[in-house]
Amino acid sequence: MYQRYLLDQARKRGFDIVDGRPLSDLSLLGMLQHHGAATNLLDISSSVLVALWFAASSNPLDTGIVVAFDEQSVLSLSAKSAERETLEGLIDWLTSEWQRERVGRWTPSTPTSRVLGQHSQFLLPPTGEEPWGTIPLWGTSVWASDQREFSLDHTFAKVFFIAVPPPLKDAVRRAGENGLLGLDEASIYPDIGGFSQAHSAQQTVPLLPYL
Repeated sequence: MYQRYLLDQARKRGFDIVDGRPLSDLSLLGMLQHHGAATNLLDISSSVLVALWFAASSNPLDTGIVVAFDEQSVLSLSAKSAERETLEGLIDWLTSEWQRERVGRWTPSTPTSRVLGQHSQFLLPPTGEEPWGTIPLWGTSVWASDQREFSLDHTFAKVFFIAVPPPLKDAVRRAGENGLLGLDEASIYPDIGGFSQAHSAQQTVPLLPYL
């Protein structure tokens, strides 16, 4: 299992000790996820505005998507379970007959500034093969005409896909630049890495006031 290999390699390098405290499998995996490692965690936000900001922040000419999950299909993992159980134990519990077709949601007990800024949570899903990816939850897309013709029931869905077309992306970006959302790159990435990236050589130099 690749996730176990990743965790073992991180532990060999001492990345599982933070401020003198050993990290559980899930805490270590969450930290690796936020630094760009390929994990089976899905980084989500409890804030609709943060999700909208991410959907609008790249590829301005393409339609973005906000993905929303039905809370009844998501199980909140307690801090005690997250700290005590191994990654394999948590996945076995989620794939048991009793918990079938549900995913686990976990909030780090010692969040970083980036986790706080993004209102981050993590989904720990069993692996499946669906049109939208590997999370085994039922989804649906319903147009108004489809609903009238086929009487589709949106309550059947456990995950929803909300389109963010280019005009809405532009409106969200302008609202962010004008301070109307209370979100910008500095608040989404409130650490030195995010600050440096926002002021990298690839970014436009802002207009500076005369001193």
